[in-house]
Amino acid sequence: MCMIEFLLGIPCVFQGGIYILQIMDWYCATFSLMLLSLTEVLVISWIYGVNRFYKDIELMIGYKPSVYWKVLWCFVTPATILFIWIFSVSQLAPVTYGTYNYPTWAIVFGWGLGLISLLPLPVVAIHSICKEKGTLWQRIKKLSRPADNWGPALPENREEWLATFDANDCRRPQLAFSVVSQPIYSPKKASGAAPHHHHQGASPEQRNLLSDSVQSDLPLGASADFTSMFTNGQKPPVSNC
Repeated sequence: MCMIEFLLGIPCVFQGGIYILQIMDWYCATFSLMLLSLTEVLVISWIYGVNRFYKDIELMIGYKPSVYWKVLWCFVTPATILFIWIFSVSQLAPVTYGTYNYPTWAIVFGWGLGLISLLPLPVVAIHSICKEKGTLWQRIKKLSRPADNWGPALPENREEWLATFDANDCRRPQLAFSVVSQPIYSPKKASGAAPHHHHQGASPEQRNLLSDSVQSDLPLGASADFTSMFTNGQKPPVSNC
């Protein structure tokens, strides 16, 4: 891939390379790049959840970022990108460089460059929806959640990550453990010692409620051994995304 990108970049350093670069900048930077950026910030803030993303960052860097970033991610940044994109599109005219007017084929080539970078979004989305089972809304709803194996890979980090969940989202632990094997993510047991649990204090009613909820939502064929992690004397770690 690096060699292909290197070869594609060679024409840009020729004597007439500025004309090619102008086409790329004209149709990609002001059109597709803005749409990709808008999609990214909306997905992180409103689909994955800004609170969940905020806690993920806190887990990685060790301290809580300013609430200022939440406001930017949810409102300021999407509004700014959308304004820039609308203004750019409304002012967009056929590409020029100084007094040079590009031919029609070059304009078509430029629009092709701009659109081809956006093409993977609908293609992958449609492909993923077609692979799922259920009604259209059920498929979209399922694909809008984190992947089943989403989260830190190391057991100690994953346990700390699950501890950041609160009582408004009990589905994340189910998703996090539903299709992975129990030995990978279960708390480590010291040799000859009882397993150490960081989160104690769940009442019998809470344990039974969580166990029933997890069992009812498990995918067909998935292992339910992980439920003991949340029902055997532990407070269920859940989140508000």
